[in-house]
Amino acid sequence: MRALVATLAVSILWTGAAQAEWTVQTASEICVWSASPVESDVPEELEALLGEVREYWIPDPLPAACTPPQTSPLSVYFGPSDVPLATVALYADAETMRRDLDRFDAVGLTTFYSSAYESWYCPRAFLDRLPEDATIRSRSLLFVCCYPKSDWERVLVYQLTGALQVIQWDVESTCSAYPYVDLLRSGTARHTEYALGYLDRFELRTAGPVSIWLAEGHDLSRAPMFLLRDLGASWVDALARRAPPDVLWSVLSGPCRSIFWNPLFTSWAGFDAAFVDAYGLSWDAFLDAWTEEASAVDPPAGSVHVYRWLRDAFRLRATLLAPLLDEEQRARIEAVAEAVYRGAAEERWLDEVDGFLRAANGDPTPEVLEALHEREATVIEYARGYAGAIGEVAEVLRLGILARRGEVSADAYVEAFVDVVNTYVPIAVRQPIVGLWW
Repeated sequence: MRALVATLAVSILWTGAAQAEWTVQTASEICVWSASPVESDVPEELEALLGEVREYWIPDPLPAACTPPQTSPLSVYFGPSDVPLATVALYADAETMRRDLDRFDAVGLTTFYSSAYESWYCPRAFLDRLPEDATIRSRSLLFVCCYPKSDWERVLVYQLTGALQVIQWDVESTCSAYPYVDLLRSGTARHTEYALGYLDRFELRTAGPVSIWLAEGHDLSRAPMFLLRDLGASWVDALARRAPPDVLWSVLSGPCRSIFWNPLFTSWAGFDAAFVDAYGLSWDAFLDAWTEEASAVDPPAGSVHVYRWLRDAFRLRATLLAPLLDEEQRARIEAVAEAVYRGAAEERWLDEVDGFLRAANGDPTPEVLEALHEREATVIEYARGYAGAIGEVAEVLRLGILARRGEVSADAYVEAFVDVVNTYVPIAVRQPIVGLWW
């Protein structure tokens, strides 16, 4: 289907930005919003990626006998609909996307809603910057960076997997896997990146760090935030070696996607029984077997650097402190990150980057102070919400208010901001993701 293209003028109110235009393009299942010009065939390009993801996980169509009538409440999930699967907000740069999301930990994000302002996560800054007459009507809203450069296709594949999970997964809260459902969601999305060829070096990036973590004696009930995607991807890789990937998707999707479905929706035994039928062992037995397999992996030499990079939150700290780093330092951090994920880094290089971050002290101009202010919400979430640094974060916020008024030295605010980021963000990402939510 040819894309329909409309251009809407809207003022994008971020520091340093002038007037911008949102380009809106639609195809059958994807609606694209972009704040910068894109090619007219972009929706079709995105739908081709969606086709790859769907073909990998859901190769067979939904059984006709399992399709509810349009009057059924289930039809919104399983029946035909003229509502696009996803609206994709496509960005050319990460800073703009993160400002729109008010989240500086994001490289992409999938949110779902019936009304965007009632979502589990509401991107209010993004919605408030749209034209007054703009309407977004889809089952998911995806944020993706950085088109057309970088690895935007990989990020989109991850988010599209999440969009399909939104409308098809149905893991009951009483099943044995429910405490780990966030790891399964992230793990299937990360596995998709590997399986479709948008990410490589699984042993270096994923299996190695997971093996290192297990060798330190950790328990899965304490699975940390920094390994959320990789622990899940390691599980999914193990399951995909035991049975085709669509088997896992069926087990996670309940009666209307499962080979165990019943047309009357009355006799599906649930996740636990479906898992045993599909894999020949219980979920808990699988985790025991996986632990033994994953622990036996001999990590590639470079995995220790990947593990440290994740554990010490180098990427997030660098993003939060970017306004205080000069161009040479930022370029060096990117070069070291690339080397880490190629398996070519050296320990002293990570020490060098850690030194940059701990000594960050750029000139506190009004623009820099505003950029740090924009990052405060993310600092609050990590340092206060996850690491428990209530008093320290309160002091940063107090100094920030006074510094922007000119009532205290801006250097005092910068020093406190840098100290909280470097001290508490690494603690935050080591907190157990299972314990946080369950």
